[in-house]
Amino acid sequence: MRKINFLMVLFALLSMANQCKKSADLSAIIDKTWLRSQEEEKGDGVEVYRPETYNFPLSRGARTGFKLSKSGEFTEIIAPADAPMYLKGTWKESGKNRISISLEKNTYTDKTNKSYELLEYNEKIVRIKP
Repeated sequence: MRKINFLMVLFALLSMANQCKKSADLSAIIDKTWLRSQEEEKGDGVEVYRPETYNFPLSRGARTGFKLSKSGEFTEIIAPADAPMYLKGTWKESGKNRISISLEKNTYTDKTNKSYELLEYNEKIVRIKP
């Protein structure tokens, strides 16, 4: 009985530590530019991003991406042509592992308010689901 209780307590502590680690690691992705790595996506709606310093394979056109700043500023990198363009806005945490984005009005998108679930995030990779 003691062994089962010990294992249950250990499992609960590990689960809580994992959740705390995920939230604490948000600082690891702030103030970095993240570029989309379509090559790693599996067609399940999950978008994959890597730091701009990542050794990406060659791609046609500019890569899209984003940057979250500590100050709450958000920059979305789009590529409507061959060169990247930068849309400005703000971001905030909107629940457990969720962020909300508000873009300034622009001529490139009608959707200026977005929300994303952060599935995985650390200094090497960000996986999000819109």
